Amino acid sequence: NPPTFLVDAVRAATLTVKVGAVATLGARLEVSVDGKRVAAVDLPDRDGKNDGEAPEYNREITFHIPAGRHRVTLDNSGGDWARLLWLEWTGRFR
Repeated sequence: NPPTFLVDAVRAATLTVKVGAVATLGARLEVSVDGKRVAAVDLPDRDGKNDGEAPEYNREITFHIPAGRHRVTLDNSGGDWARLLWLEWTGRFR
């Protein structure tokens, strides 16, 4: 059940995700707009710790979302878990 958002952006918008750490099998974040994958980021394991509290990534990843009404899905299709610290939408929305 990946998180799914219904948005109505006046102009192009962004979804920024802060990734803290990933499992030893790594992760792959994918964003789909209206059921079509528009971006993917591979996040291989960097520290071998399998620890969600480790500061392995602490990286912000920004995905661009086109203007209009859309169903936006954020999914992890990688080998295992990713710890997301926060999500932030920017833009003007109706």
